[in-house]
Amino acid sequence: MKLPSNDPNRVTEEVARELLARAAALDIGGPQLAHLREAAIEAGISGAAFDQAVREWKVQAAKVQSSSWICSQEGRRSKDAMLTSG
Repeated sequence: MKLPSNDPNRVTEEVARELLARAAALDIGGPQLAHLREAAIEAGISGAAFDQAVREWKVQAAKVQSSSWICSQEGRRSKDAMLTSG
């Protein structure tokens, strides 16, 4: 870990990561994919690799959302059945 200089405006790399992660968490809308893509490219990750990761994430998110919706519908039907059978 590289220590900061005596300059009070400089921080360690670890602190920089923590600050950026916290700022991203506080950002109401969250980071946009375009900004993340730029950051990935600046970090040496190819745009194509980032785009593929986003595609995979979207497929996985859609599966989770669909599964969640299905479970909520099944739960609603079970609840409705209990209310009408009594």
